[in-house]
Amino acid sequence: MNRSVADILNLRFRFEQLTENFTMQQHGSHIDILEWFIAEGYKSNSLRDEFNEAVDIAKKILGEVNGTKKVGKRL
Repeated sequence: MNRSVADILNLRFRFEQLTENFTMQQHGSHIDILEWFIAEGYKSNSLRDEFNEAVDIAKKILGEVNGTKKVGKRL
């Protein structure tokens, strides 16, 4: 799926809004944070109301950046 730059920036902004009060090593929406959030963010944040939406947004953003590279949790 090819999203416009504006769409990706809107997703990043929404992710930052959702995760503002989440327990995270670092706040923001750069690639390393998104990858960490998908892999490790569930540990302290999975019971929060907006967690699932934040994960979906992170996956959408990384899907645009990484193309077909599989994005998922570490086991």
